[in-house]
Amino acid sequence: IYWVTAHVPTKPWQQTVNRQIKDAAKNHKNVHVIDWYAESNNHADWFADDNVHMDEQGNDHYTRMIAKAILNHR
Repeated sequence: IYWVTAHVPTKPWQQTVNRQIKDAAKNHKNVHVIDWYAESNNHADWFADDNVHMDEQGNDHYTRMIAKAILNHR
């Protein structure tokens, strides 16, 4: 199971959700974290003006990050 952390700085629940995802991985060996929050932090240029929805560059980084994490885990 792969869980992708959230990058939603406009919502107060962002860190709660990310902590829950990381806790699930600590408690279940078949849960793996893909840390989009950490990857996208300080990359406002990957997002639209709302800093939530990705632009083309953000979409590219997001999909590559997920593919790389899954392929490297095999």
